[in-house]
Amino acid sequence: MENKIEEKSLSVILVEDNKADAKALQASLVKSKLMEKIEVFNSPLLAFERISADREGFNFMITDYSLPFMTGLELCKKLQENNISFPMMIMTDSGSENLIVEALNLGIDDYLIKDIHGEYLNLLPIIIKNVINRHQKEREKELAEKLLHEKSLELQRFTQTLELTIDQRTESLRKEIIERKKAEEQIIRLNKFLIVRSEINQIINKIRNQEELFNHICKIIVDNTQLLLVWVGIMDFEEVLVRPIAHFGKDTGYLVDIAISSRDIVEGRGPIGLSIHLDKPIISNDIEKDYSNLPWRNKALQFGYKSVASFPLKISGRVVGVLALYSDIGTHFNDSEVEILSAISNDVSLAMEVIEIEKNNKKVYEKMEKLSSVVEQSPSIVFITDKKGNIEYVNKAFTMSTQYTLNEVIGKNARILKSGAMSDKEYKNMWEKITNGQEWNGEFCNKRKDGELYWEYATIAPLRGNDGEITSYLKAAIDLTERRQLEEQLRQSQKMEAIGQLAGGVAHDFNNILYAITNYAFLIKMDIKEEDPIMKFVEGIQSSSERGSKLTQSMLAFSRKQIINPIPMDLNNVIKDIEKMLKRIIREDITIKTNLFSEPLMIMADNMQIDQILMNLTTNSRDAMPHGGVISITTSKFNYVKDIEHILGDLETGMYVLLTFSDTGIGMTKEIQAKVFDPFFTTKEVGKGTGLGLSTVFGAVRQNNGHIKIYSETGEGTTFKIYFLLIDAGNIELKSTHVDLYGKGTATILLAEDEPASRESTTILLRKIGYTVIVAEDGNKAVREFKAHKDDIELVILDIIMPGKNGKIVYDEIIKIKPEIKSLFISGYTDDIIAEKGILRDDLNFLSKPVSPDILLRTIVEILGKK
Repeated sequence: MENKIEEKSLSVILVEDNKADAKALQASLVKSKLMEKIEVFNSPLLAFERISADREGFNFMITDYSLPFMTGLELCKKLQENNISFPMMIMTDSGSENLIVEALNLGIDDYLIKDIHGEYLNLLPIIIKNVINRHQKEREKELAEKLLHEKSLELQRFTQTLELTIDQRTESLRKEIIERKKAEEQIIRLNKFLIVRSEINQIINKIRNQEELFNHICKIIVDNTQLLLVWVGIMDFEEVLVRPIAHFGKDTGYLVDIAISSRDIVEGRGPIGLSIHLDKPIISNDIEKDYSNLPWRNKALQFGYKSVASFPLKISGRVVGVLALYSDIGTHFNDSEVEILSAISNDVSLAMEVIEIEKNNKKVYEKMEKLSSVVEQSPSIVFITDKKGNIEYVNKAFTMSTQYTLNEVIGKNARILKSGAMSDKEYKNMWEKITNGQEWNGEFCNKRKDGELYWEYATIAPLRGNDGEITSYLKAAIDLTERRQLEEQLRQSQKMEAIGQLAGGVAHDFNNILYAITNYAFLIKMDIKEEDPIMKFVEGIQSSSERGSKLTQSMLAFSRKQIINPIPMDLNNVIKDIEKMLKRIIREDITIKTNLFSEPLMIMADNMQIDQILMNLTTNSRDAMPHGGVISITTSKFNYVKDIEHILGDLETGMYVLLTFSDTGIGMTKEIQAKVFDPFFTTKEVGKGTGLGLSTVFGAVRQNNGHIKIYSETGEGTTFKIYFLLIDAGNIELKSTHVDLYGKGTATILLAEDEPASRESTTILLRKIGYTVIVAEDGNKAVREFKAHKDDIELVILDIIMPGKNGKIVYDEIIKIKPEIKSLFISGYTDDIIAEKGILRDDLNFLSKPVSPDILLRTIVEILGKK
């Protein structure tokens, strides 16, 4: 290969296993227009075979160091061992000095250090030219030496000229080496800056705290370059100053006292200030002679700073800070370095902008999260629909109120809640208002998933997009169902109070009248025979009195003003005792079936009121089965857990006795069920019902601390479930709830009664039985009579409220005289009046007027029989 190698006739073989690098190298060679042809191999073995097959076909080789099967050096060595010699150049990523020395020792013509940003591609043509020139010179030298050998004499004549030429060439080569060394040093410096940029970008992707990021950036730059100090300043727009917030390197106080302004004043015309208000990099490669550094020149020189470069940092195009770099070398910053540092400042600016956006987004997100949490946890129902009414969002209050889950309603139209209880006109008015961009307020009756209706007060407002057009509708509502129920309960309570006031107002006089009538009827019945025609009139009087008494008691029971005497009782026994009586009030086409719990079910209740509850429910069921049917009475235990059984309202957690009363009658609609316990509400014809039957049941149940619930459907019958607290009666001895006989009276009784008719009829009744009766019309006379006959009197019957002294005061004075005296209190007044007077105690015997003669006489027998 003695022919001269022309630049444009290069035949290059390129060995590179990285496709991207190979493509970039090939493009750079093509662009340089140095070669005639190029062949690329990714394997050194294939390249060796190709060169061996065509030794004269190539005159230049470029090979990467890191290759599969063998290194680039090993490929070059193998070619040399096979006497294949032409210019060879090796590329490396590491820049290792040992590697470079090994390559040069092997005779490799040159080397090239790769960088991650491809700057080495720009140096490739230059290095190739230098290699070609060097080879050409070496060939020329060989030719000259050959000519010297062949024409030594002729060369001797030109010795001086030749020596001069050699010296010139040597000097030229020396200068070339120096320049090359400088270029290599510059490449190394540029590579370091490129490495700095790479590391900074890696940090940018990891750190989202601005001050922490700046500290890392300053440290990376100083650690990888020859710079003494790097700092980042941020604009204080209020003070119009640059505040250093991060730095690294040789400082020891330089940044403490500097006050760089961003205004066009002396303190703002240095490299830092100029780069801010001119929005471009400012380089001062000679701090000592650059008068723009005047305010800080002496201090900078004192710290050893000789050159400085400043780069603006921007967010959304606005300069907000500066990146400043200081070197102890004059003319440190060349164009290539400034270009890379400008790129780094752009990277940092982008990072600042991302951090700012993320910070603002975080604030917005946190605000949205807070608003979302408020909406989600709001007790108000909130949901959003599109313009067609299709549901897009609902909160928890919606799902709790409607029983629909989120997945069940999203995408569904809001009409799934339509109850039919509101007119189409109301819906139309609402839609017209909101589609016209107005807010609508009003009450809605909607339907839950299970079909139950509920009321809500709603506000519906249109939501608009950025263009002002309506995009969706927002509904915020308060569930009024519970409030309406409370209002209904208040109305019910007011009705009860009104009934109670009515009943209480007439109860005393009416009870005394009925009491006298009952007594007189009983006395007549005692004196006539069963077959006497008058008997039916007497029984009519008794029946009417009984009806009047029940009417009064029903009114008092409903209003809970009836005096009760709660005692421990087995509900099963109560039902057994009254079952025969219940069968007498039903028709032959109706059957009563009982299914009583196998164990005693002890409750604390008034026996008469439990009887009244069962009788009224039986009468109601009888009327609900005009064509016959079955009444079922069942008792059981019930363990109530409040968190599970929400249906029972204010019932406390615990064990209960459950009385289930069912019929197979015509049933009730939901509308009737809502009013069934109202006083005077009835579905019967005029004259066939007072409307107090079930209201009396409700009052009696509640007065005995029970809870009643109704279940019914039209045509499917009705079930009443009544809950009484289960008690532990211990060793209480249960007695029969009914006394059958009252026997022949022999005792002396003091009767204190201020009502003439009641006093006279009771006196006659007692004397008729055989009792000796001492009568007193007021409390004072009762005390006097007792003192006069204390040894004879065994029982005192006292009206609770009398002129002079009430029954309780009379009793207190009597027991001081005769502590063992037995007593019975009687009154036609209501529970609240008696309780207000503080008269009764639980251990005293009491009967409420109108009391039937049978009960009065049996009670007297019981009291006198007690030890």
